[in-house]
This record gives sequence, structure tokens and C-alpha cells, in this order.
Amino acid sequence: MSGKSVHKFRPSWAGWFWWIVLSFGMVLPYVWWRRIGIKYEVTEKRVIRHTGRISSSTDEFQLDQVSRVRTSQSVGDKLFGTGSITVDTGVDEMTLKAVPNYKRVADTIRKHIN
Repeated sequence: MSGKSVHKFRPSWAGWFWWIVLSFGMVLPYVWWRRIGIKYEVTEKRVIRHTGRISSSTDEFQLDQVSRVRTSQSVGDKLFGTGSITVDTGVDEMTLKAVPNYKRVADTIRKHIN
């Protein structure tokens, strides 16, 4: 018999403080590095995604080839006021993630689709 519990508890978050700081210290630079390597551009004729920092690549869709534009917003997107835009040509698609003012950007794309 172990006796009656007088106290029942878990360790305080204070005991995990340095693990949390260390984790954020490693995660945040990685996220920042990934973020600065992506740039989106919408012109009157194209949707362009530039990726990379040291080596780079560019994906672009001509707006006259786009057949569908979809938007979505996850819970995380709602917290930050962003959303995703997927541009579909019927053969290929490209998704732009975490787009600020995503509805306005999607409307601009829709406006220039033939």
C-alpha cells in the first residue's frame, strides 16, 4: 500500500525553460532562413515563385494558361491574417503559402485570367 497522496503534480515549466529557449533558438533561425529564400510575384501576365538563396529556381505560370484559382486559410493562417493561393493550369499547379492579403492577391490573379 502506497498511502494516501498528499500532493500530485507535474514538474513546473520553469524546469524546462532552457530547453524551450534552446529549441526556439534553433528553430527560429531555420524558419527565418527558409522564409527569406522564397519570394512571390504577381504581374499582369504571370504568377512567379522564386526559391533559393545560394542556388535558385523560378516557377512561373502565364495567367492566360490558368484555368482555376483556389484559396484556403488554415488556423495558423487565420492567426496571422494570411492564406494560401493555388493556381492551376489543368496540367500543373503552384501553391503560394502564407500570402498576406491573400484574397486581394487572388482577386488580382482572377481579374487577369483570360
